Amino acid sequence: MSSRPATVTSDDVETWRDREAVIDAEGMRGHIAGLPDQLAAGANSASSFVKVLDVPASGPTAIAVAGMGGSAIGGDLVAAYTDKRRVLPLHVIRGYELPAWLDQSTALIVSSYSGNTDETLACYEAAQKRGLSVIAITTGGRVAQMAREAGDPLLDLPTGFPPRAALGHSLSAVALVAARLDPGLDAEAEADGLRRAAERLRPLAERWLEWSDDNPALDVAASIADRLPVVYGGHATSISAAARWKAQLNENGKMPAYSGQLPEHNHNEIVGFEGDNPVLRQMVLVHLETPWDHHQVRRRFDFVHGYCRDRVARQHRIRATSDVPLEGMLELCYLGDCTSLMASIINGWNPTPVASIDALKNELKG
Repeated sequence: MSSRPATVTSDDVETWRDREAVIDAEGMRGHIAGLPDQLAAGANSASSFVKVLDVPASGPTAIAVAGMGGSAIGGDLVAAYTDKRRVLPLHVIRGYELPAWLDQSTALIVSSYSGNTDETLACYEAAQKRGLSVIAITTGGRVAQMAREAGDPLLDLPTGFPPRAALGHSLSAVALVAARLDPGLDAEAEADGLRRAAERLRPLAERWLEWSDDNPALDVAASIADRLPVVYGGHATSISAAARWKAQLNENGKMPAYSGQLPEHNHNEIVGFEGDNPVLRQMVLVHLETPWDHHQVRRRFDFVHGYCRDRVARQHRIRATSDVPLEGMLELCYLGDCTSLMASIINGWNPTPVASIDALKNELKG
């Protein structure tokens, strides 16, 4: 982990701490701090749901998750950390249309926290026309209404969160439903894994949400606040975690941010760092690494870090400390969540509202 920029002083940290008390009026800090509790509660709730979930003896041949934003990322994370154990493909659909291969032999999980996500509703309607098996995960809205009318299984999520801040509930729901559907997974074992992950995150919550000089989340947040962060992963779990970082920095931090992946980066993206482009000097690269990265990917991270050292503003190398894929993945995600909160406060933004998304939704209603 690189050191905190020398231009940040203890007075800055005190200023940001005081600013948060005014800016974070809607309690994003509390939502982020509550992720461990969410994971444990979500595991318990989803475990009860899947125990009575009826699955045909033949079972599905594939699983798809239809969702957007914070309601879709749970599907990405589940697909990533179960990749070596699942028997069935798990595909996440972000958009209005279902792929042609989804037929009556497959299962569709419809995930919409609000229950009114435009794209997800379109997928649900298309699934009904095809006669697909559908399982709905939501707090209510039109999705819940459609599920009740059709007699589809409905997993009710707790209300009161921005969708992106309900990750513990939505991730647990998708994980256990997928485990119930996939013969290579065991729902109770997955629930236990989520509970263990929650306990691992608990001590990190205090450290990574503290306004202190030795907080790694503050270290990254201070370096990216007025620059362009790009977050990279090199394993399915860290690639999905990088996508979570990107979305959290967008929504909480109100800042442009992007994510990418190795080794693909080394076959095209790296060439963009060759020239003397002034954009490069505004970029901060965040490399998310894991104990289970392929040995050649580790070498590629080493090369990229060295190659870009004098070409970009800053770089951070962050390595998951757990050797359990679920725990290490969530550790990386959680550091990103905390970083996004601190970046928003440093820049003077309330992390909760998403005015542009609300404006777009209103425009689409017209």
